Amino acid sequence: YNITRDIAALMEKGVVEFSINIAPYRQGRLCIEVASQYLFNGIEPPKKFIQTPVSVVLDENMAALLEEEPEP
Repeated sequence: YNITRDIAALMEKGVVEFSINIAPYRQGRLCIEVASQYLFNGIEPPKKFIQTPVSVVLDENMAALLEEEPEP
């Protein structure tokens, strides 16, 4: 799951121990950048499969990861 304010609140209460953050905004941006480079400039992606970052969110690193994700 992603790290959202709701999940962060559940982590602070001890209901949720950890969350898997797939960074949806970063993934979306990367897809658009790669597609745009190909469609507008003819630059092919460096690989057929582009890995995007995944992070495990714990109580200890939650604040830093929440700051990375823009508010919807």
